[in-house]
Amino acid sequence: MTFPKIDFSKILPIPTLEEFARKQELCLDEVSADNGRKRTQDDWFKYWSKIKDGRVMASMGDLYTSFKLIKKMRESGTAEEQAIAQRYLNSLREDFDWPGKKNWLVSSTRLIYSGNSLDTRIIHHYRSNGLELTKEVILEVPIYRGIEIEDVFSSDRGSAYLQALLDTEDDPEMIISVLEFISGKRRNEIKSLTAIDKSNQWLTRSQSPNRASGFNYFNCAFLVNGYINTYINPACSRGVLLTP
Repeated sequence: MTFPKIDFSKILPIPTLEEFARKQELCLDEVSADNGRKRTQDDWFKYWSKIKDGRVMASMGDLYTSFKLIKKMRESGTAEEQAIAQRYLNSLREDFDWPGKKNWLVSSTRLIYSGNSLDTRIIHHYRSNGLELTKEVILEVPIYRGIEIEDVFSSDRGSAYLQALLDTEDDPEMIISVLEFISGKRRNEIKSLTAIDKSNQWLTRSQSPNRASGFNYFNCAFLVNGYINTYINPACSRGVLLTP
């Protein structure tokens, strides 16, 4: 059997979310997946593995880039873009609502902590169907128990962590302004949460090194969350279209 020759020069690469954003094309799903059902991160991976329409489970980087575009559309877009951005804003804030029915928004970004050091693997698009989307960074992740985001950014190590988690090179002020907008919270109410090293009550880094990441409201704060258990805590998920 002979197969036709393929002209690889005519095959377009998969555009990144940043490339979509530069073209003002918002490719994050407007509503949470599977009619707002809640699953653990592990169970969402199983769900998204069966989706074949070009969408994948949104990573922390996908979500942050989408938040930034929604902010731009809401503040300087056309009337139609502003209306679209407001719909996204309302829907996302429902997903963030820990006390409410939707609980929190989980991403496809996995943190794998070390039990005997601060070294941590941050893996975007963990278990994605598209291996070319997977991106891994290894760095030190400090222990943050609801630390205000400005305090996290006050150290080089904290800045490196949040930039890696959100998969961005944006400066701290840009990141904070985007999170203020998307959450509706003041900067002193935006906090970072990571896994702990010692506790008689909560699972530690050594006991449960694999953690999910996402965003949620809790105790009047907005959390950039790198603490959640991957197989216990259910949450909402969003899809993102990363193929033409």
